[in-house]
Formats: sequence, structure tokens, C-alpha cells
Amino acid sequence: MPQYWDPAKAPLVAANGILVPGSGNAYNGLVMPGSGFPDSANGRVPQYADAAVKALFRGLPTGYNPLRKTNFQPRVSLAWDVFGNGKLAIRTGAGIFQGVTPINNSGWALGARAPLTLNSTVLNASTDNPGAGIPYNPQTPIDAGSLPTDYKIPTVYNYSFGIQTLLPYKTSLDVSYVGNAGRHLSWARPLNILTPAQLAAHPGVDLRPFLPYRGLNGISLVEPAATSSYNSLQVTAARRTGDLTYNVAYTLGKIIGYGNEGIASGFQNPLDIRSDRSELEESRRHNLVLSHSYALPWFKEQKGLLGRIAGGWNLTGLWMINSGRMYSVSMTSAAGQIATRPNLVGDWQLPVEQRSIYRWFNTAAFARPAAYTYGNLGRWVLRGPGTFNTSAVALKNVRVAEQAIVQFRVECFNAMHHMDLTDINTNMGTGQFGQIGGVSTPRMFQFGAKFLW
Repeated sequence: MPQYWDPAKAPLVAANGILVPGSGNAYNGLVMPGSGFPDSANGRVPQYADAAVKALFRGLPTGYNPLRKTNFQPRVSLAWDVFGNGKLAIRTGAGIFQGVTPINNSGWALGARAPLTLNSTVLNASTDNPGAGIPYNPQTPIDAGSLPTDYKIPTVYNYSFGIQTLLPYKTSLDVSYVGNAGRHLSWARPLNILTPAQLAAHPGVDLRPFLPYRGLNGISLVEPAATSSYNSLQVTAARRTGDLTYNVAYTLGKIIGYGNEGIASGFQNPLDIRSDRSELEESRRHNLVLSHSYALPWFKEQKGLLGRIAGGWNLTGLWMINSGRMYSVSMTSAAGQIATRPNLVGDWQLPVEQRSIYRWFNTAAFARPAAYTYGNLGRWVLRGPGTFNTSAVALKNVRVAEQAIVQFRVECFNAMHHMDLTDINTNMGTGQFGQIGGVSTPRMFQFGAKFLW
């Protein structure tokens, strides 16, 4: 925690990045939760009696932050039958959902960090007798995780408003707005960093002697500062009675935020994280799903040989069409490069007739930034190829007794053998930049049988 780091106690760091022995406290600024090791740690934790390690207990809460008792999560909903005949309804609702950020899998890894976990290097040893080698254990700056003293609970606000009505042919129609907003979500940003100007002043050397928290190496600050938003129009038409059932669902949506799941990280400029906020990788602008099932109406009783053959059939189909996923453009390394994304200097989109698997987008629209500068391109900006997939299932039920049925199944995935393009190479500087690297799964058949009684 920065408030416990004392510049006067910071050890000196040699030009090769190794701490100068006896020049300061290698654990300067480090803390551990609680007021001390429990008695059960005696004889199990090697650092139990280490005075330098025991000094890291500063009376903090065992969870690093005080227990919160204000995390109320109310929900409210309303349904109104407008005419009282069940043919037109209005539904709306909202709710608050919260969840803690576990310290065991959030980048801190308390049990796997120095000084609780130490390693030793032995030179010129054999695998049969490693202890016979020469110990080489220079002390290097420690990597650390960091937390704010007041960690707000990540919260998501869900809300929706919809209208449902009954259409002819026993079909229901649902048109809804569905959205949510995430607040106090977690991101991890590096804390012990140099500015571009400072990096330019020390090219080609070990940077650890110049870091602001001298004596420490990388520090990952995990804080509840990220946000997200999801807004969508969702339309569903369904018929679930009779021999023919069908469901058509269309969603027009957009997800904006800093990371797909878990703790957002990997920011280009830690001093301007706002520039990393964009439409997220899994955002699909358009998504259409059509499913239908038809129980063939003839020979339902399956009487006679013809009935056994022609009766008991059910045909099912599933159609899925959606926009492509988002891609981020990266770059190969270069001298003086601190940017992780290039500059945008043109329109990356190509007309449909000019696209091919060898050139899906205009690669000339991107340029490498100057040394020690950041690229101006957003994080997820390229829309990849969409997907089109159809599946079909044919079921044949053969009644062998009054309560016994043998069901034969033929399932076909990607029935139209449509080739969806995947895996665009977006790494600028490679020979495959802009090319398609993969395709979807080809048509597959699956056969099966069940005995039901």
C-alpha cells in the first residue's frame, strides 16, 4: 500500500536491477492482512519468526478492507394486463446485483508472492546432487499487488421494459428494451511505471533503478473504477401449441466497457485508461435465432406397417445468424516502442467485393507510432466476419408397446455446410496481417437411439 512506502527506507538498485545489500528495506511498502500469523502457522510457514516479515502486519482487516453492511440489493418488477383479457401486457423491472472481488484470484495471489514464497538459484549443479552447486541468490526488486484502502463493491444495475401481445395463429410477440450498467467494476493498472519521456531518457538499460517506488518492481493496482454498459432491443415471436412450434428471436445490442470478464487489464497507457474503453470483444450488434419443430400429423397411431414407417416423425431446425466479434489490432515489437496499438491513418473497412481470405481489411489504414508515443487506435475496433449456422434434427418414435418407445435420431450440425471465417490476424508487422486464419466446423452428422418407457 503506497501509504506504507517510505522513500527514506527504499533500497538502492544497481544498474543490473539487483538490490544493493544492506542499503534499505526490500519489503518497503508491503503489508499483509491481519495483526500477525495465527498459531497454526508455527512450524508450517518458514517466515513465521522472521522479524522483517512479521513487521508487515499492520493491523489491517483480514480481508484488507472493512466489512461492508450497506450492500443492499433491491429488486422491483411490475406486470400489467392492460385490457384484462391476457392479450396485451406491459412488464418492467429493475434490480441491483453485487459481488465481491476475491483476493485469491485477482492478481494478488497472497500465498505465491515474496516474501512468503522465495526461490533459490544454484549454478553448476547436477540433477542428481543440486546442493553441490554454487548458490546464486542476489535479491531483486519484488513484484507486488496493491489495493485501495476503500474497495467499493462491484455493482450491476439491471433494468428492462417490455410489451407482450397475442397475434393471430396463436403467436405471441414480445418487444423489450433490456439493459444494464456496471459500476465499481475491477481493473488492474500498473502503478510503478515511468512516463514516455522518462523511458526515452533511459533507452536500452535496466529500468528498475529509475522506478518511482524504488526497490520494488511491477506493482499491479486493482481498484473498483471500471464501468460497463449494455443496451439492447430484444424481439421474440413464438408459437408453442399444435404440431408446429416456432420461435424467432432477434437482438440488437451493444456492450461497452474495459474488459470482457474478471478484472480488466492490459491498458496501453496507464495514465489514460479512458482511451481503452470501447465496444467489447464479445459484443454482437445483430443476433438472430430461429427455431422450429414440426410433428408430422399423419399416422400418429402408427397402426399397420405403413403407420410404423411413416408415423411418429418430428422435424426440428435451428438457424443462427449474427454479426462478427470485435478484434483488437496489435503490433510486433520495435525499438523504442511503448504502444500496444497502432495509429489509425485511414479507413480500415474494405468494400465487400474487395474482401478475401488474404485481405479482409485495409491494412494500409494502420501505421506504427513514433518511438515512445502511444497509438491513437481504440482497443476493439475491427468487426470480424459474421456467422451463419443451421442445424437439423429428425426424430422417429416407434411405439413397441403401450408405454415403450424406441426413438431414432439423426442430427446434422452446420447442415448447409456454410464456411464461417474465423481467426483474423490483427498483429501488424507479421506477414499474415489482415488474413483469415481459420474456418468454422464443417457439416457433421450424429446418429443415436433411445429406449423410453
